[in-house]
Amino acid sequence: MGQAEESIQEAVKQEHNDMCTGASSQSSSGKKKLIVKMMILILLPIFALIALAISDLITTVSRSINATVTRRNVRLSQQVGSLIHSLQRERDMTALYISSLLEENGPERKTFLVDTYPMTDEVLQSLDDWPVKGTMAYKKFKNKQTFMSFLFKYRLTLDNQDTTIYEVIHFYTDAIQIFIDWFNGSVGKSGGQGVWETLVAYQLLIVGMEQIGIERTLGAVFFTQGGFQQTDYLWYMEKLQVGESNIKSSKKYSSLVSSILNERVSQVKYDFQTTISKMRKEISRNDVNRLPSWQEGTWWFDNMTLYIDTLHEIQSRMAVIILSKLDEAVKTDTACLLTDISIMVVVVIIGIVIFKAVESLTSSIQDYTLILADITKGLKTEKKHTDTLLYQMLPKSVAESLKRHQHVKAESYCSATIMFSDIVEFTRICSESTPFQVVDMLNNVYTIFDNYIDKYDVYKVETIGDAYMVASGIPKRNGNKHGSEIALLALDLTHCIKGVGIPHKPGYSMTIRVGIHTGAVVAGIVGSKMPRYCLFGETVNMASRMESTGLPNRIQISETAHAILSKIGGFLMNTRGEIHIKGRGIVLTYWLIKKEAPRSVNQPGSNQNFQLPGQCIL
Repeated sequence: MGQAEESIQEAVKQEHNDMCTGASSQSSSGKKKLIVKMMILILLPIFALIALAISDLITTVSRSINATVTRRNVRLSQQVGSLIHSLQRERDMTALYISSLLEENGPERKTFLVDTYPMTDEVLQSLDDWPVKGTMAYKKFKNKQTFMSFLFKYRLTLDNQDTTIYEVIHFYTDAIQIFIDWFNGSVGKSGGQGVWETLVAYQLLIVGMEQIGIERTLGAVFFTQGGFQQTDYLWYMEKLQVGESNIKSSKKYSSLVSSILNERVSQVKYDFQTTISKMRKEISRNDVNRLPSWQEGTWWFDNMTLYIDTLHEIQSRMAVIILSKLDEAVKTDTACLLTDISIMVVVVIIGIVIFKAVESLTSSIQDYTLILADITKGLKTEKKHTDTLLYQMLPKSVAESLKRHQHVKAESYCSATIMFSDIVEFTRICSESTPFQVVDMLNNVYTIFDNYIDKYDVYKVETIGDAYMVASGIPKRNGNKHGSEIALLALDLTHCIKGVGIPHKPGYSMTIRVGIHTGAVVAGIVGSKMPRYCLFGETVNMASRMESTGLPNRIQISETAHAILSKIGGFLMNTRGEIHIKGRGIVLTYWLIKKEAPRSVNQPGSNQNFQLPGQCIL
């Protein structure tokens, strides 16, 4: 009942849990489950680390691929930007040519227009890529040859008198818009790789250049025709505002636009921006009385061309800067990729080493578990033996309290029934027998008595020599049932003892005396080295007097025992009469004869919850 017993309890409890769950370490399935559990526990953080390394590797690869795609799209946008710039120039020169056909020297000015065609064709032929299937540009023009043929056919129709400036503008603007949409679609899908602000400014700049290019065309028409109609005026003002708004937004997203523009302006001999500003104000006034002027239209065209060329140069330089940053990003991502691969390889190697180590450790633990399991089984068996002996010495509830190191207080019982028995002429039998024969005889008798005890709600208090003491109603209270339990046991013992002989005395019949008394009693633990559960009180003495003053093979009961059995019913009892009891004087006693048929519960007096004289109701 100390630390050793607690260890035994824990070991047995664990073994019991393993057996209940089917996970005993000795079974094949238990070994597999144990290995799986330990591997999951140990390798889970390693798998998490590998997952993080793989995730980081995938992110780096994705970023590197995105940077490469963005770089390719930006490089392509340089060529597309040059093509758009050439188409804008050809559009504006064509519109200027159409507006001058009514003048005397107008047809001769076609030479300026024709000079722009080879420039556009050269830029178109230099394109390294073309829109893929699914894009609007591909649906309109499947390849460069289709677009070049389309452009060539239109150039041949320019001398047709039915061609108008607005048709020219719309023709080229629609074609340019196809390439702008292609550019926005390709660059817009890129992740940016840290240069998204510059990419946005780059896109806004290209869109703004297109709007300003249309403004250049309409402004040239204004000066060569001597004014605008209301519709043309609104069209011009729209392109002016949208174009400049995109240029200003581009400056906000990237300071490169302003710095490169200021650098370019400082290199020009005169301030073309001031000239453009003045001419824009003149166009905005839209004086209907002004005269057509080819010279003013050309001057406007040249200044706006210088402005648009400057913007195109800004676009080209921004593309170079973006490509440079993307190249650095690709290099950085490549270095990170190599680092991530190295980390992942190291993690995998460490994981394999740990896996092998854990597998070896698990095998050793399982071997040790088998040894512990054998020891546990032995401890469990010994514990059962210990508990069996302990419960024979003490009541089970009391023994459990002592094993938990709890103090067991003495307890008072208002009503309990005690039985004493002894062997008639035991002293003479002992004098005629050897000690070993006496021990064998008593062991034989008490073994039979113990088998009957298991049938009833009674507790064997102790045996001293031939004295056999049994009680009911303690330590477990059972109402008034204790009287009938002891009575039935006493009847069984007096009946069975008739068939018990003495091995070393053939033909000798053994007899016993039995005494029963009911009353109050106090029970408690006595001693610490070898604790005993003892009963105290006058009830014990009275029960002993009932046995010592009885007769062989007779059951003498006291008046209180007679009263409780009468209330219970079903027992035949005869009056013995008054006898002298030491310490009590003259008392009335009875003989318990036999068990009769049980009384009906509806008969008067069948209620068992009655009160004995001077006793409390339980």
